[in-house]
Amino acid sequence: MITVEVCEPNKHRPYKAIYYRDQKNVVIRHIWVDGNDHIVRDYLYERHPEGQISCVALFGADHTTLLGVQEFIYDELNRRREVVQYEIRDGEKTQLQKTKFCYENDSPCYHKVVVYGRTDEPIGYTLYTYDDAGVAPMGSFTMDGEPIRRFDVERLF
Repeated sequence: MITVEVCEPNKHRPYKAIYYRDQKNVVIRHIWVDGNDHIVRDYLYERHPEGQISCVALFGADHTTLLGVQEFIYDELNRRREVVQYEIRDGEKTQLQKTKFCYENDSPCYHKVVVYGRTDEPIGYTLYTYDDAGVAPMGSFTMDGEPIRRFDVERLF
């Protein structure tokens, strides 16, 4: 049975979000709805047989125009290795952002995420730590090691 969860707008998301979950409580679709109940973003999820997300597709307000795709790549230990965001325009995929996850040995916990923009040149990285509450970012930096507040990349998702 499909279940529905409605989340009201907040400071991070200006629209109402509606999540659709399958019988395993896994998100299969989520939408953003404006104050007039019009869908402004429509996300569909595709998953590997093991349940990991393989891609998220972003559709436009007409519900058929593909605006963007976020692809997830995993390593041989089923850890997230890369996430790449593409804009789709006139049927062409253009990379907007790519993140690469760095792990120590066989650890399931990443300690560094390197961020790329439209090219294969890294623009910076974020360091992470883990505690009883889970993962927490320690800070983001340019490739020269200078602290920054945010990366200057375009983002659809």
